[in-house]
Amino acid sequence: MEKKLRPLHALILFGIFLIFMPTVGALLQAKLGLGGVAITEFCLLSLAVLFPRALDIELKDVFCMTPPPVSRFFAALALSFGTLLLTTSIDMIQAYFLSGAAKSDQALSNLVASSSPVLAVIVVAILPAICEELLFRGAIMSALRPLKRTWLILLLVGLFFGIGHFDPYRILTTGLLGAVFAYIGLKTGSIFLGCLMHFIINIMSVVSILAGSGESGEELAAYPLAAVLGSAMIYLAIGILLLRLGTIMINGKKLTTKGLLPAVAVGVPLFLTGIGFTAFGTDMPPLQIAGTVLLYAAGAITVLFVGWLLLARKKPSAPLVIAVCAAVFLSFAAGTACAVLGADPPVFSGRIELSADTPVSVETVVIEEEGEYLFQLSAQSVASTLTVRLVPLAAEGEEEPKAILTLKGESLLREARMISLSPGRYTLSISLEQDGESKDREVYALAIAMITRIGSV
Repeated sequence: MEKKLRPLHALILFGIFLIFMPTVGALLQAKLGLGGVAITEFCLLSLAVLFPRALDIELKDVFCMTPPPVSRFFAALALSFGTLLLTTSIDMIQAYFLSGAAKSDQALSNLVASSSPVLAVIVVAILPAICEELLFRGAIMSALRPLKRTWLILLLVGLFFGIGHFDPYRILTTGLLGAVFAYIGLKTGSIFLGCLMHFIINIMSVVSILAGSGESGEELAAYPLAAVLGSAMIYLAIGILLLRLGTIMINGKKLTTKGLLPAVAVGVPLFLTGIGFTAFGTDMPPLQIAGTVLLYAAGAITVLFVGWLLLARKKPSAPLVIAVCAAVFLSFAAGTACAVLGADPPVFSGRIELSADTPVSVETVVIEEEGEYLFQLSAQSVASTLTVRLVPLAAEGEEEPKAILTLKGESLLREARMISLSPGRYTLSISLEQDGESKDREVYALAIAMITRIGSV
């Protein structure tokens, strides 16, 4: 009788893992940092490989690394990123309400940031994608296959993977990712795509940390609750659509409007509600909130109609096209009107002309409320270069503070910048410098500048 791993073996494997990680693994990581993490990962790889061999079970019966068809890659990508967006929305809510969740994420960020980029990529992105997948989606999932029930296998693999990170704030999110990697493995008969998706998600995390992008839990907690909830809804809505898309593709079914309709029916209203909450959280006036939602609704209608045309593969009737175009036009027109009517008047607006006789213009800008402001500029110079600076007005006897905004160029058309301003007085200076190769030409410049408050910080 051919020997195979059994559910009891999965429990034994996970039991060994639970004993090893908080003892030997924790000691290695505490003493050696990322080097200790690397050694720990190799130990997990050894456990995944040596345990079946100790039972005289062929490794080919435990691990299958055959690359599936390319179509399954896109399905796995949709499933993985859909789940990632879902877990991101959960992480945002946790980080906002639970300070411990923010500290948990910061520990990994500090470890990666203190190491060399190459080492961080190898230890945090590559090794877990191989070693952890071979253990959880390889040996452990192989031992659970006799259970037959797919939902039970996914539940146990996800639960083991979530618990295996030894972080109460990440049990749910890592568990969901673990279950999705397991689902991809069961549907493709190979852990190849699970390893690849694990690597892609990890490398994105490493790059984000090294680039200093993303927001810490403390920064997130400074936002209004409505803005955080709105952002979480947007991530969740897109995640639902991607998960449905990936599920259809991984099962080898054709994409149809009927198959995607449930996800669209839930995702689109959730997305537009999230846009409304986010706008409300940035302290937009009610009319601007309505305008923002209507503008996104116009975009959603367009995308859904084009998607339906591609999936249905049939010529739409003239009345349907007219109705959709009318809906898009009315939604766009109403959204634009609401956005314009609901906008606050600019705190500064000016038309400035410069020449060789008047090469510098200095304007005073008074900010009464702290918040996010939109700085817009359209400027064109002839035979010269423009320099635009926005600087807080220094008190008497103090040195000039650092410029909040600096733009330079011969042509600065349709420039727009988001800036955070505190109450006080600022100087907006626009200076013209004649080009060295155009001494005989007339020097001239025209600039139109506007600063508008668009929300609270």
